Amino acid sequence: MGEGDFRVTEAGTYEPLLTNATYTLIQEKYSSAFTSLNSQVILTPVKIHDYLTKTENDNYWELNVQNRINPDTIKTIDSAGRMVWTHNGELFVSGELKNALLQIDAEEIAFSLGFSMFGG
Repeated sequence: MGEGDFRVTEAGTYEPLLTNATYTLIQEKYSSAFTSLNSQVILTPVKIHDYLTKTENDNYWELNVQNRINPDTIKTIDSAGRMVWTHNGELFVSGELKNALLQIDAEEIAFSLGFSMFGG
């Protein structure tokens, strides 16, 4: 497998947003919300290989997000406009970017405020 190739390691469904500590993948239909953010994110089309079902999915884009956020910096960070950050494999978006994603599909992606869903 080459760069831009991902492999399914367990059975399940493809969610609109697939993340872990090393990558963030988003369904192609949401990529338009990120295309104007070229100083914050690098968008790369990817192919997901599912050897269990013997299928390939090319309906996802990798988001290589340049901005980082954490529980300390969230208090002072400027979130005006369309902004995106990551923290330990989780994607954070500004209110304006959230609204753009909701305009694409208001049913598929769930949002929470800041670090409210993190234990600690």
